[in-house]
Amino acid sequence: MIPVFPLRAVVVLYHPDDGAIDMVLAIASHDYAPVVVANAIDSAKLARLRSAGIDLIVNATNIGLAAAFNQGIDHALASGAAHVMLLDQDTRPAPDMATRLLALASRVEASGRRLGCIGPVPVDRKMPDARTLAATITGGVRDADLAEVATIISSGMMIPRAAIEAVGGMWDELFIDQIDHEWCFRASAAGLAVIAATSVPMPHDMGDHGIKLFGRYKPVHRSPVRHFHIVRNTLWLARCSFIPRRWRLAETVKLAARIPSYILFSSARSQTLRAVARGVFDGMTAPPGRTLSSSPARMSASSTS
Repeated sequence: MIPVFPLRAVVVLYHPDDGAIDMVLAIASHDYAPVVVANAIDSAKLARLRSAGIDLIVNATNIGLAAAFNQGIDHALASGAAHVMLLDQDTRPAPDMATRLLALASRVEASGRRLGCIGPVPVDRKMPDARTLAATITGGVRDADLAEVATIISSGMMIPRAAIEAVGGMWDELFIDQIDHEWCFRASAAGLAVIAATSVPMPHDMGDHGIKLFGRYKPVHRSPVRHFHIVRNTLWLARCSFIPRRWRLAETVKLAARIPSYILFSSARSQTLRAVARGVFDGMTAPPGRTLSSSPARMSASSTS
């Protein structure tokens, strides 16, 4: 298909606040042609989006962030998007963020490197001066504005059509956590570059709480539901041989160290204890209908690995 849109934004909403709706409408005003996938939304906010002519996919139940991204990606590509930019409701992109990412993506591709994805540097909205790259710089593409990294976060991630066609969509069963890491490692295994746009900040609500630990700011999640998915999904990824061994070992060790903090900062400690136990059990069991193979195959609703 000949691209009709240079870029379409795919935004996933789950019980969004008014600020998230304002964000979608702002994106639409900057010609990013958003596709909104709503896993849960009230009628008043849905009416605001419909009155603005936003493309909407409304799910009857919460199918998770990964599957919702896949729905939006499929819709965007079917409509002729050359790139998709993934966003969740916790992000507040600057008006020029997409334009800057497109320009930097073109620079990477002009260098002869096949681009898997490019994304901004997240800045926690709770701590605006705490900027962090989501992963270690790996070498390869690097200049004043760009760094080749192991992974970037899913919100703000811009992916060319060719990369989606080569790598596939997000891994549905992960539901919410680690979907960005897994996709980036799958792209890298396919020979594509994962790029952080180091000069492009992006306000994003990282976690639902933040703490200072040894002088460093750390966002944390307090929800037992998130604790379950973090534990289970980390263990699933640790068993995927296409993911670098160093990352698998490091994240498994970190997980063991983080579990006590999940319990300490949990909004419901007894539920977190059960969630962690279930996450460990499920994480040591292959996902339903899948094998955790060495092949970085497409992992989406319509395929198995």
